[in-house]
Amino acid sequence: MAEMLVEMKYTSVEVKVKRLRREDRAMLERMIEKEQETRVSISHVTEPETIRDIHGLKENIVELDISWDKNRSDSDWKTIGEMTGLERLNIESCNMQEEQCSRHLGRLKCRIER
Repeated sequence: MAEMLVEMKYTSVEVKVKRLRREDRAMLERMIEKEQETRVSISHVTEPETIRDIHGLKENIVELDISWDKNRSDSDWKTIGEMTGLERLNIESCNMQEEQCSRHLGRLKCRIER
């Protein structure tokens, strides 16, 4: 199971997830189903398939820290671009420039760490 910190607030639930695994997604989806105002932060996304796995959470993810590599596809970019609740995206090990990243993701400001 992933390392999770769940904090109940007056109007929302804050969930911080470290190293999300595929089997943890179902638990998060159930949590969101019960409490619509769930805000999810995910750090250490390293596996390419994880982006596709969290697509169903796209409205609730507010922060995403990912490690980008040559295995990332255009559909991964599209999935991230569809995360309507995303407020912060941090990309590590990306060979793109910030302006290329922003072109892919539209409204999002990207911070790239090399």
